[in-house]
Amino acid sequence: MIHKCPLCSKRVKNHASIDKNRCINCNNFFHFKCLGLNEGSKTPSWLCQVCLSRNLPFFDLDSTNLQLTLQARSVDDLSGLKILPNFTIQSLLDKISGSFTIETDEFISDSTVSRYYKIDEFLTKKISHNAFSILHMNISSLQGHIDDLKILLSLLNHKFSVIGITETRIREGSDPLLSIDIDGYVFKGVGTKTSCGGVGLYINSDLDFSFRKKLSLSIKNVGESIFYDISIAKNKKVLVGCIYRHHSSLRSFVDDFLVKIISNTGKSTCILLGDFNADLLKIDNHDDSNYFYNVLTSQSYRPLILQPTRVTASSATLIDNIFINNMAISSSGGNITTSISDHFSQFSALNFQPTKMKNQDRWGRSYRNFDNDAFDKELLKIDWDLLFLDKNCNEKIKIFLKM
Repeated sequence: MIHKCPLCSKRVKNHASIDKNRCINCNNFFHFKCLGLNEGSKTPSWLCQVCLSRNLPFFDLDSTNLQLTLQARSVDDLSGLKILPNFTIQSLLDKISGSFTIETDEFISDSTVSRYYKIDEFLTKKISHNAFSILHMNISSLQGHIDDLKILLSLLNHKFSVIGITETRIREGSDPLLSIDIDGYVFKGVGTKTSCGGVGLYINSDLDFSFRKKLSLSIKNVGESIFYDISIAKNKKVLVGCIYRHHSSLRSFVDDFLVKIISNTGKSTCILLGDFNADLLKIDNHDDSNYFYNVLTSQSYRPLILQPTRVTASSATLIDNIFINNMAISSSGGNITTSISDHFSQFSALNFQPTKMKNQDRWGRSYRNFDNDAFDKELLKIDWDLLFLDKNCNEKIKIFLKM
């Protein structure tokens, strides 16, 4: 008798112990390779996946859907929401986590935690009720995806302090044709002068906030921004801005748009979230990306998202981010791999309580036994003329460091 494996439809060869290839419930024969078992397996009897799913109600659910099912939530009827990245993207994510590193002291690095989260992992992450939580997403049309956004927020089951939306595609001076209201939030937006772009903030309705008009800009084919002061405690505010950069000159965006904003925020703790279309993974070999990053860091801004935010089968770029200019504030967040557009969503839970420095040994130079004459003699031994033989500044530095 010829037996065909139901999983690959190929013939299962007859051999002396062929009964080991048979499911004891449905009596179908399978290849061990198709089942993920070794040929030398000593398992005397087993059930195939189909039979297991009939006997165990949650067997065929992945971890995300199991978490949602246990919370009486369902994603069966979703069309616009990509619950998990496809296999190719997931394999890329497994390889590229931690692609961007902050090359600075341990305090800054330790205060920023960033990774990828599936929905079930986000649901099991305990975000403190005292944390100031932020979510950002490039939505590629707010009106077109408002229902998907509501579903995603329902699945995440967390009320954020602020949700930043880029590429709302709501025209300047025009009202949305559809309702974009979300229960528990107040929406504020700045429209775009083109067919793409536009920014908005959904602010938790329990918070007090005030508009910062001078920082809220819309420049055609350059960018849009919206800023609000938000009260987080008695007599304590944080400035939150959402920014979108159009696909034009990055250097012009920095000089004519971004600098005007960050130079006028005052002494406020400021959070910038958005789609900057500037890949932080390229700051070592792309001058404009390096310029963008250096301008921000010169004003004490640090990125809170360290992994690629837009991943395809052939590329991975870190173009969406959340920046903050207060080094004392710790952040725990990352990318949520569920997506509405072709960008992941980013989130951060910020702790505004002072971060304690780790106890560690401190090293310093002692001048107690310094001999000034011996030092002068050592300097005279150095051939300083070597520094003037090469006009290249980088080469001069290398020579100096070797002296």
